Amino acid sequence: MSNSSPDHGILILEAIHQEEVEADLLVVHLELKGSTLVQGNAALKEVKELADLVKRAAYVGIKPDSFVVHNIQADTSTGLVGKTTVVTYTLRLLLDNVGLVPAAMRAISETKNAGITLTRWEYTQIEQVRNKFICVCLATIMERARLIAESVGARLGGIHRLTENFEAGDDEMMRYMPIRERVVTSRGDGDGSGKEALLGFSNCHRERMVQRVTAEIRLLPAEASARPAGG
Repeated sequence: MSNSSPDHGILILEAIHQEEVEADLLVVHLELKGSTLVQGNAALKEVKELADLVKRAAYVGIKPDSFVVHNIQADTSTGLVGKTTVVTYTLRLLLDNVGLVPAAMRAISETKNAGITLTRWEYTQIEQVRNKFICVCLATIMERARLIAESVGARLGGIHRLTENFEAGDDEMMRYMPIRERVVTSRGDGDGSGKEALLGFSNCHRERMVQRVTAEIRLLPAEASARPAGG
């Protein structure tokens, strides 16, 4: 869209740039029941059930520090924390290599008493993406402004005013993956060699992101041509 105002010498131009951007982080919330109570991330090493999950994940290339103990709940029939205690650990798994999603799901499925409760895609480079889109829009606007200025015998001044708007996705909830019971149904022999996990979702996620930029650019009279030497 373009418009010019003879009174103020303002050229108004708008550019839109859109791309599908792939998520670069998957956050997996899961619960795992253990038989001993250990506080904090130390549980990842000292609780057998959690250590087993971390070991299986490491086998397929997931670093141990990708897991974080988020919450702990102890249930006991006697009212005292003892041998009969059932401890439910809530963990977060941060997968910054989305290519490991199937392997991560397989490792979880092969761990006794482990289940996924929630998953969410994240875009950690969103500001960099937005800056890139703005630069693309501005380049389009300035090129178009130069063409228009040349065609009307004017030259460009500075930008009088600029507005921009960024949109990411139609629905925020689309970043959550559907959970179908345990999501994964395969079981292996405990060595990471089980069958390929049956996922209830795609192992990648993309969102269409749109950047709009509107710029008001001053139009100035064309400079007078220099006189020939000796004239």
